[in-house]
Amino acid sequence: GGAGGGGGGAVTPLSIDDASVPPPPAGGQVLCCGYPGGDNISVTKGIISRYDMMRFGHEGGDSTAKLLVIQIDAAINSGNSGGPVFDGMGRVCGVAFCKDADNGTDNVGYIIPTSVLRTFVAEVQTHGKWPGIPGLGFDFQTIENECQRRALKMEEAGLSGVLVTSVAPLAPLSSVLKPLDVILSIDGVEVANDGTVRLWTNAGEAAAAATPAATPEAAPADTPADGEAKA
Repeated sequence: GGAGGGGGGAVTPLSIDDASVPPPPAGGQVLCCGYPGGDNISVTKGIISRYDMMRFGHEGGDSTAKLLVIQIDAAINSGNSGGPVFDGMGRVCGVAFCKDADNGTDNVGYIIPTSVLRTFVAEVQTHGKWPGIPGLGFDFQTIENECQRRALKMEEAGLSGVLVTSVAPLAPLSSVLKPLDVILSIDGVEVANDGTVRLWTNAGEAAAAATPAATPEAAPADTPADGEAKA
């Protein structure tokens, strides 16, 4: 995207390069810019409702990887897609993506955050095309049930994570993971019992939020979980 300059129509590119800037928190203000329904710039204002994961492909497409999105309540319409979205400090926090128009909801729009945009740009610059997001090749279930955590010897150790239920035979991690392993963290970022991870720390975005190929650290579920993760 770009911001129009004055006079001669010069365009100043907007920057998404600073990975040390944490994403705005839920409740933070956002401004969406675009051209819905006309040729003049339109600006809508709202807040960040939540962070979520969703597939970026349209219905019938082959996109299966779920990636990070930011849900906002600012109006997004045809003509907003790809336009910049600014946070309360005037920094680009993403680009407009889509809105939920099929489930009878109001004010539910989604933007693609800058962490995903940076990954896309870096891959295109490196490979000359977008190679897609790799999958780790395993399924898991959340461990929100206290009795299940006790059975896995997690409760007394104060650990959290998700339970591996199956591993694809040709998956990159098939020699590391096996069913009934517990994923404790990804690149040092703790995995919660509901399968979520921290999106950022005081130093900026967590690796798990921006690195699709992050390697899980797992503990075998058939031995006492002692807090020592194995790769």
